[in-house]
Amino acid sequence: MNKMELIKRLENIGSGFHKMIDGWKAHYKLKPIIDGDFDFYKITFPTTNKTTSKTTYKKYDFARENEITYILGNNGHFTAEDIARQIDLSVEGVRYHIKNLKKKGLLKRIGGKKKGYWELAG
Repeated sequence: MNKMELIKRLENIGSGFHKMIDGWKAHYKLKPIIDGDFDFYKITFPTTNKTTSKTTYKKYDFARENEITYILGNNGHFTAEDIARQIDLSVEGVRYHIKNLKKKGLLKRIGGKKKGYWELAG
């Protein structure tokens, strides 16, 4: 790959964030909440602007999903409890992310609960 091809590819990195954020603002009339650092982003997409304790958020925590897929890529026999201890997240939180990864087709369960294991798909 020559330098110009590399530059063109690098310029397009992250271009999808603006599309997601602008689309969300246009549809819900709400601004997504962006947290993060130089090596990860956490974007919360609110579906309501109510400030009650029952406010619903759709959370896409790419950093947590990456952590979970990394762990399961190294040892597919880990349980939600094992993963929760490693990344300092509740067991319910781990199960939430596993469910989302399964929906996206990025993770699948091979076998049953006791003798089965997780396999990265795709």
